Amino acid sequence: MANSAKSKKLVKRRGLRVNTSRRNFVKFAFCALPVIRLWAPVEIYAQGVNLDIPSMLRALLDILIPKDTTPSATELGVDRKILGKLERYKYYSVLVEKGCLWFEQQSMHIYKTPFLALQQAEQVKLMQQAEKSGLKDPQNNFFRALRQDAYTYYYSDPRSWEGLVYAGPPQPSGFPDFNQRPVVRAEKKT
Repeated sequence: MANSAKSKKLVKRRGLRVNTSRRNFVKFAFCALPVIRLWAPVEIYAQGVNLDIPSMLRALLDILIPKDTTPSATELGVDRKILGKLERYKYYSVLVEKGCLWFEQQSMHIYKTPFLALQQAEQVKLMQQAEKSGLKDPQNNFFRALRQDAYTYYYSDPRSWEGLVYAGPPQPSGFPDFNQRPVVRAEKKT
């Protein structure tokens, strides 16, 4: 009995007793391989996939904010601002690479064609699929981050306000006419 107690080394960490035998180490190592694979760099998954991230971002942004009475996202340069953010933040570039890779892989799996060659309706379906996925899924994280940044950059540009009943920020003059309805801008004649 003393031998078996010696062979099982128990280490006490933060109040937990952890068995550090070789067998448990091997079990843990094989169980951890799939988890380690999830965190592997994008290049491992992207072997053989040619990602054109700027073009994919432009397509995704124009799905999120298409042109109507106001300019589209790419017409206001939202894509350039997001590409600039990619250069400044490593974590964001990894998120965008993984997100674009997911769209490309789903496109090839479902439609057997690259994402950029799909019809807009098919691209929209893939975007809806990313939006409806679980909150911890990388494609959902990518979708939420892209949507947040797209709306932030888009509505920070005064040219996007033309289709809204919005005269601009209240500062520095405040709201002198707070007790009256907002004034609707006259529509431009084209």
